[in-house]
Amino acid sequence: MGGKIIIPEIRISSPGSGSLLFENVEVRSHDLRNDIFKAGTVTAIDAIMTLGDEGKITYDLNWYESVGTVGLVKDYFVEGINNDTSVGRCGFVYEEGSYTFGGFTGNHIHVPSDIRVINSPEYIDFFWICI
Repeated sequence: MGGKIIIPEIRISSPGSGSLLFENVEVRSHDLRNDIFKAGTVTAIDAIMTLGDEGKITYDLNWYESVGTVGLVKDYFVEGINNDTSVGRCGFVYEEGSYTFGGFTGNHIHVPSDIRVINSPEYIDFFWICI
């Protein structure tokens, strides 16, 4: 649609806020990872940042050098949305893509949202999980 990235559904599920649905969101690049991407590249984390820009949610990001004792990541993660903040082994994860492969049937891959380039997913789902 004229070079814009419009996501039909952005869903956020969390213990405190419950289920939130945002429709037809024009997601804008925030150039969060200008160390690895060309200016204007839109990633999955930009969906959260765009909703924050529009005053629809509040969010916190956190930079992690590693996860656990062996997982070197060097990425930003969504640490909190509205009143829900990651704690212990519980926090936000996401998936994006086609409805056909939703719900852990293909879209949920372990690529941090700050480096997952998007172009025209049918949905993005940020949800709370405890591992």
